Amino acid sequence: MESNRYFLFFLTSLLFVAYIYIPSVAPMIHPDSSGYIEFSSIRTSFYPVFLDIAGYFGMSLNQIQYLQIFIFSLSVFFLLRTLLDLTSRKIIVLLYLLLLIGNIWLVSIHKSILTDSLYISFNLFAVSALINFFLKGSSKYLLIFSIMVGISIGIRPSGIYLLVLIPIIIFSAKKYLGVFRWKWVGLLIIPIIATSIIESTLYYQYHNVDDRVSLLPILVFGKGATMNGDIEFSGKHKNVLTKYSRAIDSEFGDVAPFLEKIPYFWLKNQSLPNYEIYAQFNVLKHKRENYATEANVSKSELMLELGWQRILKNPYQWLINSLHHYAASWGVRVSTFPPFVDEYNKWVLEQVEIPLNDSIKYLPLKGDLKPSIVSLIVFPALLFVGIMSGLIGIVFVIMIFTKKELPLLFVLSGLLSLMAHGSIMLSSIINVATPRFSITQIPILTLALLFLFLMLFERLKSSRTSKQ
Repeated sequence: MESNRYFLFFLTSLLFVAYIYIPSVAPMIHPDSSGYIEFSSIRTSFYPVFLDIAGYFGMSLNQIQYLQIFIFSLSVFFLLRTLLDLTSRKIIVLLYLLLLIGNIWLVSIHKSILTDSLYISFNLFAVSALINFFLKGSSKYLLIFSIMVGISIGIRPSGIYLLVLIPIIIFSAKKYLGVFRWKWVGLLIIPIIATSIIESTLYYQYHNVDDRVSLLPILVFGKGATMNGDIEFSGKHKNVLTKYSRAIDSEFGDVAPFLEKIPYFWLKNQSLPNYEIYAQFNVLKHKRENYATEANVSKSELMLELGWQRILKNPYQWLINSLHHYAASWGVRVSTFPPFVDEYNKWVLEQVEIPLNDSIKYLPLKGDLKPSIVSLIVFPALLFVGIMSGLIGIVFVIMIFTKKELPLLFVLSGLLSLMAHGSIMLSSIINVATPRFSITQIPILTLALLFLFLMLFERLKSSRTSKQ
């Protein structure tokens, strides 16, 4: 309808203007930004190429902020149009928009030179396509979904977790639509393969190298460094690995036992990622090449081998640390949450020695944390969204395999919850999780909760009507 089109245009214009004028609480340039601006060899292609194209047309970094906000607004426009088709309730559309505008951290992400903004936008394009597929049953929407997912992976590799979601999408579609078509498999997989080929071609063309450099060795090395290194190494490089590991423990070995004795769950969540980041870039920084030369392999190869062996010899610790990373993703403002601050500071000041307390910039272990009233709203709100949406995902997985029929709103709510939490969990297992990763998923998780509440409301309304 024409009136709906004008309504949506007005709302997305309002979103665009609001995001332009709402001040950011984060800097435009982050430590990771230079890696994208200069197209570091450890980064995937799509976002650096996006910056290059924008620069080719004369856009400054400040103007790129506006471009990112425009693309996000466009993704929201298509999503809102899909929501109207799904619910025909303008109040739901308006409520969702207000939740997007009211999230200052989400606003700030689109004003930063990071992958987060484009990643969110193409995730929302994918969500719109997925909803339309279930709503209309047209296979073309699976094609669009897959293309958007492929682009998302090319922007941020953690998007690869969506491949795990494909069987669940197909199974859910078969159950809800009552049919199964083999072409769905091709439509979901082939575009992702095609976009990955495009991404790789761009990478090799830009860097003109035979072998791709990965961030994985650095990430795995950092995780391994925070674990027990008193292990028996295997493989042809075991002698070098043993010496390498002992040197790590000599420089960094106080960290693991210190982390274990931190009594406060959220304090450990905040501390572990910072120690891992420090290990990635600083532990034995100037000696890594020497060990690699002795083993006659590349520095990255030896770092990866060392990290994996330390991790796999401590699988329980890897699991526990991954859970701490996952929890840390939901810890926006937790270090200034008033009920925790006094306890944190008291415990920290009682410690005789805190490893690297003067070397790690963002380590909240200096006894000088300050409470913030804002934290009383922000931290519980984000935690509520995380817990509720996580429960939706768990219940959905159980019910999709046990129930014959499920309401469309619940199917969509469950798939969106898995989509968002899968991204955060993969980052927690492999990467160093930060609140940035959960904030990028807030538009999807908010939608999942809205679908659940709408389903419950409609059921309650139907129940009352039947009783009357």
